[in-house]
Amino acid sequence: MEQKQERKDGIGEEMPIKVGKVKVKGAKATKSSLIVPEVKSILGSTTQKELFENLKAAHTHLHAYGIFDSVSSQVDAMDDVDALEVLLSLREKKRHTVHVGMEAGANEVLTNISAQMINVLGGGEPIKINACIGHSRSSSYDITFLKPFSHQVAQYNFFSSLYRRTTNHFASVHTDLTTGTTMGFKVPTRLGQYSCGLSFDCRNITDLRPDTPLPIRLHAGYGTKTSFQHSLELNLTDSPAFPSKGVRCRLSQEVATLDSFNEGKRFFKTDGDVQVNSRVPFTPLVFSSSLQAGGIFSNMERIPISDLFFLGGPQSIRGYRLRGVGPRAGNASLGGTAFVAAGAHLFSPLPYISSDRFRLHLFATGGSLLSETPSRHSPLSRTARLFQREFAWSYGVGLAVNVGVGRIEFNYCFPRPGEVQSSPLQGLHVGLGINFL
Repeated sequence: MEQKQERKDGIGEEMPIKVGKVKVKGAKATKSSLIVPEVKSILGSTTQKELFENLKAAHTHLHAYGIFDSVSSQVDAMDDVDALEVLLSLREKKRHTVHVGMEAGANEVLTNISAQMINVLGGGEPIKINACIGHSRSSSYDITFLKPFSHQVAQYNFFSSLYRRTTNHFASVHTDLTTGTTMGFKVPTRLGQYSCGLSFDCRNITDLRPDTPLPIRLHAGYGTKTSFQHSLELNLTDSPAFPSKGVRCRLSQEVATLDSFNEGKRFFKTDGDVQVNSRVPFTPLVFSSSLQAGGIFSNMERIPISDLFFLGGPQSIRGYRLRGVGPRAGNASLGGTAFVAAGAHLFSPLPYISSDRFRLHLFATGGSLLSETPSRHSPLSRTARLFQREFAWSYGVGLAVNVGVGRIEFNYCFPRPGEVQSSPLQGLHVGLGINFL
């Protein structure tokens, strides 16, 4: 009896049908080229099961463009012929939006003003205009155009941006003014979100003070950079602020030419990070570990300071001033061309408080920043000694607060700089951001 029932259900799912007509309602500003592929797949349905699968796929594909508030469908029998009629109802989103809010920057709060126009050309294209203004003379302005180029998966995007950024690097006693443009592709893969792009930047190192050291003054003035970048990012965590499980990893690489393709002024830059989160068995505790590393490879005598790596600060190695680990000249951080950093964290719910917004935080972080990248021919033991000699670390305890897209950390830190050139600062540190070491 059970076998007969299964066969009967199977016949129902595979029952032959014919779709005679598909009506689309509500596509006022959307081009037919976006909808026709979905209509064709629905018209091609030959069984009841296939019809419902194609309808589900059409809903998913159209929602992925981000231009519809709702997508629904209705199936009825046609009066004059033995066929089905499908009504595809679309409700388009408001085409213009403006948002004013706060955003977490490099350990500072930025005022964010953004405007977006969606479905500009009728093919799901948004134009985004964004302005971020910080309290320390840091600001950025950019306009970005995105074009979906696959009707099957709308996340395949072509992007093009114009931007202008002003960043006050007080820890390195200068301001970086960058104006540029970039274009490229963003493609989802099984390994994560892949993006690649070509950029052209015009940069100016300015606002030097009387106490700006000579090594930074050598970078002053205008310069140009043409670069090709690509990156791969995979995020399998269950929360952006307090992940309790999952892995997040990122790998990015850049090939750059400086000052109008002058011979020899080229470098290759690569960096990546990985974070692993897991619950401690039989406890409410969460253990998180992270590792970051990067290097710049070039025959150039001096890499521009805007492209160097920096370590230290509330989002990096705790217990040090911002950019407080690594080579220094006076009170200014000089940056480096190779680094490695790691962190271990233990998060616990607050006792007697049921809110998920707060966590007790025990941590240890450390790393090394080198002024010169070790040669690929250098013995591994010598490279390890270089990083060991420049190693600085810290430990501490604090309170972490979930603020939605990121978190705030209030940590009391105990730095252990050893013999490294650094700027330790024992005491209370406040960190605000999304990605922490």
